[in-house]
Amino acid sequence: MPLNCAGISETLAESTLFGCVEGAFTGAKTHRGYFSEANNGTIFLDEVGELSLTTQAKLLQVLSEGIFMRLGSTSICKSHARVICATNIDLKIAVEKGRFREDLYHRISVMPIHLKPLRERRHEIPGLVMDYLHSRKKSVDVHAMRFLVSEEWLGNIRQLFSCLEIACYLSEKDVLDKETVQYAYRISC
Repeated sequence: MPLNCAGISETLAESTLFGCVEGAFTGAKTHRGYFSEANNGTIFLDEVGELSLTTQAKLLQVLSEGIFMRLGSTSICKSHARVICATNIDLKIAVEKGRFREDLYHRISVMPIHLKPLRERRHEIPGLVMDYLHSRKKSVDVHAMRFLVSEEWLGNIRQLFSCLEIACYLSEKDVLDKETVQYAYRISC
C-alpha cells in the first residue's frame, strides 16, 4: 500500500496511518488505517521525512512493537506490516537539525539504498524515454533524444516524465522532435 506522506496534512496523518473511530474528531467515521489494511503485507511510505515529529513517534512505536491505537480509541491494535520508506531529503541532516527522530532513523535505515540522481545515470535516460512513450504510441527522434540525455533533470525522473507528457500533448506527430521536447522541457522546469 503506497502512501505519499507529503500529500497528507499533519492533522490527518495519524488517522490515515493508524485509523480512527467514529467521533474521534468532527466528521470522523470509523476506518482501519494503513497499518490495519496492510497487516502481513507492505506499506510504502514515500517522503517519510515530511511526517511531523508527533507522527514519527507513533510510527516508531508500531515499527518497534507492532502495536498502535486508532485515533479516539483505547483498544490496542497489532500490525505485522513491512515498511519501506523513501525520501528526497538527507535524513541524517534532518536528525541533526531536530526535524527527524534519530531512533526512527535507525529503525527505518536497516537496509538503505541510495539512488543516484538521474543526471548521474544518463545512460538510463533512453530506456526510460522509450518505455514511457511506448504506452502513448510515440517515440523521439535522434536529436530530441540527444537533448534529453544532455539535460540536468534536477527533478529526476518525475521531471523527465513531466517533460515527455507535455511534449506528447503538444505534438500531433508520432515522433517527437527536438523543438517540441525543448519547449516542453522549459515548461517542466
